[in-house]
Amino acid sequence: MCKYPGYLVLACAIALFAPATFAQSESDASGRWLVQGALDAGIDETVDSDGDTYRIGSTTMVGFGYEFVNATSWITRVSVSYEFNEDEVGDTDNEFEVWPVEILMLYPLGLTRVGFGAGYHAEPVYEASVDDANSEIELDDEFAFIAAVEFEPSRFFSIGAKYTYVEYGLRDTAFVFDDGSTADELDGSSLGIFAVAKF
Repeated sequence: MCKYPGYLVLACAIALFAPATFAQSESDASGRWLVQGALDAGIDETVDSDGDTYRIGSTTMVGFGYEFVNATSWITRVSVSYEFNEDEVGDTDNEFEVWPVEILMLYPLGLTRVGFGAGYHAEPVYEASVDDANSEIELDDEFAFIAAVEFEPSRFFSIGAKYTYVEYGLRDTAFVFDDGSTADELDGSSLGIFAVAKF
């Protein structure tokens, strides 16, 4: 399922190197590279099979990025990540993946930071497999809204929680649920915890 679209590579370069260049050129700004990971729990039920549920928003995320602090103390964090989920529901193997490019604005309150941001979720794909039959559904790229709070006990490490709101439109056809109902979009919204290492 993994894809590497050219425009995503371009987005990575712009998202990561532009802030780094800006931070280095400003005498009152400082910046750090980072790697991050997260576990998200999907809010909306996507598939109901024999009483079991599958939620597209329930993903594991790994990524990297850059953050810098400007003269107003706001922290700007730009990151590129890979989110994925593999789960067996009844006799169906479900897989989901997406590449989020995110910008998060955080304001420090002591060791705590609170903030908000936006993301662009590129190349979301959902795939369901039953026995030898595979069904791949390509979803539309979508923008996301993010709210987050984190605790930074060390300048090299932070942990936190975030809420992400995103709904993926279907490119070609409506999604048919097990009960026969249909939908033209799938809710990927989630609540999650994350950890960030900085250097």
